[in-house]
Amino acid sequence: MTHRRECILKTIKSVADYHHKRYCFPPIKRIRELLKRFYDIDVCRRTLYRDMKWLEENEFIGRQCRHFRKRNGELRLRSTLYWLCRNGYRYFESLAQWLKKHVRGFAVTKMSLDKPPKSEYSCFGSLVNGVFGSFKGIKGRASPIGGIL
Repeated sequence: MTHRRECILKTIKSVADYHHKRYCFPPIKRIRELLKRFYDIDVCRRTLYRDMKWLEENEFIGRQCRHFRKRNGELRLRSTLYWLCRNGYRYFESLAQWLKKHVRGFAVTKMSLDKPPKSEYSCFGSLVNGVFGSFKGIKGRASPIGGIL
């Protein structure tokens, strides 16, 4: 799995976790904004759709297009429903096991989301956030030496 696909998977999980649900339905525009904001990944719509299709085909996520017909016969489109599938949960479980095995004594702090941290540990903090946190409310930065950054 590529880094971009990992970030998409973490984004979907984080949005669902923020709402305390096992599913979410963010618009593609919002997913692109979150990828840009938290992972500094600027991806076009077509590439995002292609990566989501790969995640769906490999059973990391499930997707369901939501639409219905109005009384006057017009088609009403809503944002797509996303949820994590078995391989998605296994992926996050393996990350948690890796953290447990290889990283001892790290600390995660609560910070403002206005400006994500830009340090050598920000990638690691994103990993911790993707497994344990969510986008709203906390943004963790972890130090492998046990200190709070």
